[in-house]
Amino acid sequence: MISPELPFHKTFTDYEQAFPNHAGNVVIVVEADTPEFADQAARALVELVKGEHDIFEDAYLPAGGPFIELNGLLFLDYEKLQDLADNLAKAQYFLAALFQDQSLRGLFELLDIAVRVLEDDKKQNLDSFFLRIDKAFRKTLDGEPYYLSWQDILSDTDSEIKDRRRFIMAKLRFDYNKLLPAERALDAIHTWASALAGDGTQGIRIRVTGAPALGHEEILSLMKGSTIAGIVSLILVFLTLLVGFRSLPMVFATIVSLVVGILYTAAFATWAIGHLNLISIAFAVLYIGLGIDYGIHFCLRYHVFSTYCENRLDALHNTIRCMAPALGICTLSTAIGFYAFVPTAYLGVSELGLISGTGMFISFIISMTLLPAMLHLLPKSQKVINTVDSEMAEPNFLQRLPIRYSKPISLVSGLIIAGTLFLLPKAHFDYDPIKLRDPHTESVQTLMDMIADTGKHPSTIIALASSAEETKALSEQLEALPEVDRVVSIHTYLPEDQMAKLILIEEIDLILGLQILDSSLVTAPTTIEQRKKLNNFLITVVNSSMKERSEPLRKLEATLIEFNQRLDSSLPETVQSIMIDTESSLLATLPFVVQQLRTALSTTESFSLNAIPASIKDLWVSRDERYRMQIFSSADISDNIELERFVTAVQSVIPNATAGPVFIYESGRAIVASFKQAFASAFVLVLILLFLIFRNAIDPFLVLVPLIVAGIITGAATVAFNIPFNFANIIAIPLLLGLGVDNGVHLVHRLHDPQLDKSRLLATSTARGIFFSALTTIFSFGTLAFFSHRGTSSMGQLLAIGVFLTMAVTLIVLPAFLFYRANCRDG
Repeated sequence: MISPELPFHKTFTDYEQAFPNHAGNVVIVVEADTPEFADQAARALVELVKGEHDIFEDAYLPAGGPFIELNGLLFLDYEKLQDLADNLAKAQYFLAALFQDQSLRGLFELLDIAVRVLEDDKKQNLDSFFLRIDKAFRKTLDGEPYYLSWQDILSDTDSEIKDRRRFIMAKLRFDYNKLLPAERALDAIHTWASALAGDGTQGIRIRVTGAPALGHEEILSLMKGSTIAGIVSLILVFLTLLVGFRSLPMVFATIVSLVVGILYTAAFATWAIGHLNLISIAFAVLYIGLGIDYGIHFCLRYHVFSTYCENRLDALHNTIRCMAPALGICTLSTAIGFYAFVPTAYLGVSELGLISGTGMFISFIISMTLLPAMLHLLPKSQKVINTVDSEMAEPNFLQRLPIRYSKPISLVSGLIIAGTLFLLPKAHFDYDPIKLRDPHTESVQTLMDMIADTGKHPSTIIALASSAEETKALSEQLEALPEVDRVVSIHTYLPEDQMAKLILIEEIDLILGLQILDSSLVTAPTTIEQRKKLNNFLITVVNSSMKERSEPLRKLEATLIEFNQRLDSSLPETVQSIMIDTESSLLATLPFVVQQLRTALSTTESFSLNAIPASIKDLWVSRDERYRMQIFSSADISDNIELERFVTAVQSVIPNATAGPVFIYESGRAIVASFKQAFASAFVLVLILLFLIFRNAIDPFLVLVPLIVAGIITGAATVAFNIPFNFANIIAIPLLLGLGVDNGVHLVHRLHDPQLDKSRLLATSTARGIFFSALTTIFSFGTLAFFSHRGTSSMGQLLAIGVFLTMAVTLIVLPAFLFYRANCRDG
């Protein structure tokens, strides 16, 4: 919905053409209670996705795969690899027992050896190891599902959520014959996710985010909300019209005219453009808000003439002659407001402007032809004839209020406007599109969880270089910027200090290599053997002086004594079940870790960029030898200020940087510029039109008062109520522009009626038309405020506030100002 001719859009298109494998990807987020389960689930899911060629093109683990698994230790920092080597060297004496016998028998043997080693080497500290084992046994005793992570044990760290989270990139095949093109693929992922999660004891949780998933769930959210809002708003509009007209035939004629106008406008859109986008589809919303205005003013004026004219035809002729000039001016001014968006770079609103601008002429023609034709043919309610002549009645208190208190209302309004001018500069445009979406959808929740866990928005900037050397130089230059956290490129897959790390890996292999041979030849232990090893360990602890120095060891001893007592008091078949469950809880992840370690220790050679496999290289080097760099922010770019800093800092080094943050930032700037351009040009053109029609300086000013005053206060309200402008609610501006001008035109045009007693202005059908038109618009679009989709909700809130303020200014502030001005002039 952004002009493809804008430089940043061309850059992004060029990037997508160079790296098509990054377009249309969903991000599958796999989480589990342990890093091992997360790895296993992610690998299994990748294979499932790759097997469905009709709905997926490809899938891969950005931080996994055979190449990463083989060279995993080389990618560790040298210091971390040294720490791992030291930890394994210290533990080699007792790890051997478990690696060879991966059962409870081997675990109890390991614990026995560990206590004996501690007796001989007082510098050793295995407290964290004992605490982990104790926790696992305690969970088993309490009947809670729990799995011990041997990866955490070997690294002597507690894994965080980021360590237990894996990402899968899956490229979809979209089915554009369906309303939801990604539906088949996303349904398949959710089916597999449910199967892989199993009984839930491993904590496996698989969710989907990324552009296709976000778009899919956004459409579902809008469809669901639109159905409810449509029904509610239709009922409210119907009731409002019924109260305003007191005539079912008139309500019917108005709604039919409205529907026909929407259909004709849609036909024009089909002929002129050929499609609708997520913005231009709002033409129906705008048409209802403005089109109903035409019908209400026409019908209410027809009410009045019905009481004076001898027959229905004369009443309709008089209504057409009376309303055509005002509605004609409204049509021209509102259409100008919409057409002003056509030449802007925001294609979504540009197309909306063309459709809605033409829709105003369609609405005018229908209001002058079809609507009076139906009113002539439909039966007429006698109740209307007997009660409609309110223009001759004495104005009530509310209708007299702006006249009686014109001075205080004018002064207070002036103070309010002056006060809001201090807030108005703080009104801003929020660039973050995630804040527009339904926060209850899986894709948004997943994204927000990632932001909460890391403190940063995951969106990154992409830049392209022409060679490997330039990539390395630019990466170093970018990483020197305070706004940049890190840069990932093909060089990231080329570890530093490979020879030094290979020496450490060889040392680890010498220590553990023989101890992690295939353990499948070891005879499966019996329950008696396992309990014997448990008792041996307890005896060793009782006789050990280590128990006096290690609180974790004493806790473990107490837990295992309780565990032993549970076994003693259980039936033989129950004992076997307890032992199986316990072994699973403590050792289920061990075989996977051993296999990972065995694979990682098998690497023996360093490698260069040329040795990186095509499956990875294709993600970072294009066919025309352009090198991709992924640039991460050091701050949370959900904030406008941080987003601008990040983008401008990167652009200072690489002007043609592109993708997420750049596109969002530049799109926001283009949209704000488009609306400023359109609003300024529309304002000037409408002003010229009003001067040409009224041929004086006062009337155009009075027409624009509701627009200017309501616009200022609405802008301040976005600050006061924390409803910033965004990609969705900004389309409310054309509607508020149209309503503001229309209200002013109707009121000023009625003031020129020579038969009107100015003190009865607010008792006229014109004032009632403005009031009921505003009510129908508020009811129509106010329901949007209750959408779970935050963009649509903010649009409903802004429209409700803006329309209410426009009505209040038109019916209270403007009349008060007119009478105050007249009194001052007479005085």
